[in-house]
Amino acid sequence: MIEVKKNMGPFLVVVPLTTISNWSMEFEKWAPDIKVIIYKGKKSEREEMAREVKLEHFNVLITTYEYIMLDKSNLKNVVW
Repeated sequence: MIEVKKNMGPFLVVVPLTTISNWSMEFEKWAPDIKVIIYKGKKSEREEMAREVKLEHFNVLITTYEYIMLDKSNLKNVVW
């Protein structure tokens, strides 16, 4: 999408918690220029990430269904 269609996102990737680090490593390996946010952690950490999400200074956000449900008020206004 980014390379061929020039659609820079943002894109939402919803994965199981156990695979978040794998997804992160794959993006680093195959697409190091893509700005990725790993949306997980303590509530205070996620609140800090939510500010960056609102500014849309990223291409891909990787998170889990559980974090989406916990923080849907912070994520719902983004046009994915």
